[in-house]
Amino acid sequence: MASLFESARLPMVLPHSVDLLRKIADDDVALHKLASAIQIDPVLTAKLLRVANSPFFGMSGRIYDLDKALMIIGLSNTRAYVQTEILHSLIEQPPWNKTDLQYFWQDSIWIASAAHVLAHRTAAFPSLAFSAGLFHNFGRLVLLERHPETYATTFNHHWGGVALAKYEMQQFHVDHGQLGAEVLMHWNFPDNLVQALQQQYQEQDPNACHGLIGLLQAAHALFVFCQSMHFHWVKEQHWSPLGLLEMTQFCLTPDDMHGVCKDIGTQFKNMMTMVEYGNTGRTN
Repeated sequence: MASLFESARLPMVLPHSVDLLRKIADDDVALHKLASAIQIDPVLTAKLLRVANSPFFGMSGRIYDLDKALMIIGLSNTRAYVQTEILHSLIEQPPWNKTDLQYFWQDSIWIASAAHVLAHRTAAFPSLAFSAGLFHNFGRLVLLERHPETYATTFNHHWGGVALAKYEMQQFHVDHGQLGAEVLMHWNFPDNLVQALQQQYQEQDPNACHGLIGLLQAAHALFVFCQSMHFHWVKEQHWSPLGLLEMTQFCLTPDDMHGVCKDIGTQFKNMMTMVEYGNTGRTN
């Protein structure tokens, strides 16, 4: 795994982006301090102003000050949006900018949204949970860069989770979760976030609480469940893809599943809309 990671052409994270990610991970960070850190990046500042002035928040071009923009957007949305834009800027670099990343992008934001929603039901910090979901499949970019021909078909195939991880282990002797963890460790991300990516596809002790790891695994399970709801594959409402321990951890009952999927869908749609407005000033 080390040789594959070290020989990969990894995207660069600018120092101010690292500083931003650290401030976002700080539960006590004030909105004005976050604004001061964001202002160093004029591109990100302009995007946030576009988001604040978009019809999504109903301000119609009346916001010109970043502090006011962040107040309109809100601390939680700002944290999620800034992380999303940092990932967006990374995958726009060569060679990934020449690849169709639509599914990769949507999968990243959906799992991040699921982790964020679940984190609000636990003692976990929602911003850190969003980070875990957002970067959960970042190792796929490393595999694609190192094996552009053999991994391209797999990369564009709409599958994931444990099945994909097993396939990657068979073909490349490493899965994308482990590679993504190596990247985040190289960037000095928090240890618990690195561990969550590294172990997200590993079977855990059902009698132990694993924090971000369990949260990320639950987000994967909900992805399958919510997709099946969307395509009307689930007829029985009194069923959950999560185990009893997870249901207790997230204060859920089987009857809550549809509501949780709706909350995740709303979070996902809102984030995709904000990204679209921030980058183009409009939505499709």
